[in-house]
Amino acid sequence: PGADRESIEVYGSHIGLGHNPAVLVVVADRLAQPEGRWAPFSPPTGLSALFPRPSRAA
Repeated sequence: PGADRESIEVYGSHIGLGHNPAVLVVVADRLAQPEGRWAPFSPPTGLSALFPRPSRAA
């Protein structure tokens, strides 16, 4: 754990994560960040329904 890490929850099963649209949005968002400029994930406008509210246990 550290300041530049986070857990991002998505709806779905483990086996379905490879083709889950929410997972693809997260991966694309994380890869698009400039190196050395980490920022927490924020769902794109209109897609927030794909992501559950973060749990406090993360």
